Formats: sequence, C-alpha cells, structure tokens
Amino acid sequence: MKDVIVSYASVGREDYFSGQLKLIKSIKDSGWGGDTLFYSDGGYCDNYLGYNIILDFPKQKKYIGHRQSEIPYQFKYVAIQAAREMGYERIFWLDSSMRVVGNLSELFNESDSGIVSFHNLGHDLYKFISDSATHNLLVSEEELKVIPQTWGGAIGFDFTKKGVDELFNEIFRQSNIGSFSDGKSKREGFVAHRHDQAVNSVLFYKAGVSLLPYGKIVVAAHAKEPFEYGKDYYLICGDISYE
Repeated sequence: MKDVIVSYASVGREDYFSGQLKLIKSIKDSGWGGDTLFYSDGGYCDNYLGYNIILDFPKQKKYIGHRQSEIPYQFKYVAIQAAREMGYERIFWLDSSMRVVGNLSELFNESDSGIVSFHNLGHDLYKFISDSATHNLLVSEEELKVIPQTWGGAIGFDFTKKGVDELFNEIFRQSNIGSFSDGKSKREGFVAHRHDQAVNSVLFYKAGVSLLPYGKIVVAAHAKEPFEYGKDYYLICGDISYE
C-alpha cells in the first residue's frame, strides 16, 4: 500500500478550510505519488483538484476520539489511527498551514527510528511545556533544558519499524491523562504549553528519536532569498509572499 498524507480541518481561530485547500494544491504541485486522507468538519467542498475531502470527523475503532474543544490536538492522532485501520503503515500528518514541496516518502526512507520529525529551531522546550505535562511525562527540569522541541504540524510514523506502535500508543495515553491540555508553569521563561508538540518532544527524546534539522522544514520567510537555511526543504509552514 502507498504512503499516505492525512489532514483535518475544522472551525478555529484561522480559516483552516482555506488552508487545507492550499495544502491540497501544494501536494498536487509537488507530484506526491502516495495517497491522501483529507477530513473537514464542515468546509467548502468535498473534492478539490481531484482530491476527495471527507466532510466529517475522522472515524476509527481503537480509541475514543475527542474534538479540539475536549482534548486539544488529539484529532491528529485519531486521523492517523483511522489511516492505520485502513491498512496504511507509513503515515504523514500535516496541518492545514503546511505546504509540500518535496517527496515526503524520501524522509521515511531515511528514518532509522520510524519517526519523521523536525527540530523547531528557536523554540526551546522548557519555555513551552506545562508543569502538569512534565509531571505526567516524568521529566526533570534539568532534562527540559537540553531536550529540543519538535514541530507539531508535520510528523510521520512508519509503523513497520520496531517500537513505533508502542510510542504512538503512549502519545495517545498522554493525551487522555491531560498532557495535551492547556496548563501553566512557574518556570522562568515559560511562555505557553504547546500540547502534543511538547509531549512528543519529550517522548521522542526518551526514545532516542533524532529530529531532522530545521532547513528540512522552514517557515515561509526562509523559503525565499537569501535562503539562509538552504533550499533543501520538503515543507514550508505558511504561504510565501513576495510583497
């Protein structure tokens, strides 16, 4: 079975429906050779540029799936599990803000751990994880200072690799015990809790997952001159404006 990209859009603080259509166009333009599973809890259409959009919340059997208002960002892992239950083994989650410009399957082929994840450069984890999450994750304040933060908007799982199933189950368990939920900290420099992104950062570090460097993924400002992080990127977060 082919690799698959999954994504879900719903009503939120931004126009995620429009973002999802831009994501779809980028996938088409990139020449992606795998499959896609797009979900939209509402949205503008059920097909765009020949790509079907399922106008519903992702359905799967293993877990009780919660919407954003109940457990923040658990919907990502519900959508991934839905793809697993359809038989897919190499699954890439992408937020509606992502734009595909490279062959994501190459990243699966390069991953020894089975996890494709990117270093969120400039966003140190200790500033973006709550005390309740650190308690659930059994991680010390000293460890937080050295653990790099990963991106939450783009992540790949190769379930053919040893340990990936167990790691995915632990992500889901952490979501159900409150680790994704909003929380605070009295830690110096704390900004805000980053939900699944913060949780995954700790779990991946403990599992020995190597993050791909920033430059494999970039924000839109770095996808144009002077290309300070190079041009070897597979994903862009946001839309490029030349104005």
